Amino acid sequence: MRWLFWASAGLIGYTYAGYMAWLWLRAGLRPRPVRRGPHQPPVSIVMVVRNEEKVLREKLRNLLTLDYPADRLELVVVSDGSTDATETILRECGDARVQILMNQLPRGKACGLNDGVERSQGELVMFTDARQKIEPGALRLLAENFADPEVG
Repeated sequence: MRWLFWASAGLIGYTYAGYMAWLWLRAGLRPRPVRRGPHQPPVSIVMVVRNEEKVLREKLRNLLTLDYPADRLELVVVSDGSTDATETILRECGDARVQILMNQLPRGKACGLNDGVERSQGELVMFTDARQKIEPGALRLLAENFADPEVG
């Protein structure tokens, strides 16, 4: 029984500290830096919303003004059974880059994300929520990492 205790304690210790130490050691012995560079693939941003009328206009404005080529950016917004003015705000958007999926009954965020990914056309897919603001250059900086063919 004593060996079971020490095996369990060792596993827990490895989980909290050992794995991190192993990664640090491996990164020092065999560094593999990401080769970043100018790379602007088509990107789809998928967002599932439900009753987000208070923040949705600002979020759409934030996404549509990102520092990324407009012809390489697509927004897929899935309304998951919204009962407020969310769907009205989405219909009023009027930007060709915004694709809207309206689910009349709430099916959950996971189903909404699956629907959005199925509809998206981009080479890269980014997920976001309605309440978080994205810095203007963040998408461009994230995409630069994918200039390295070993990243993906």
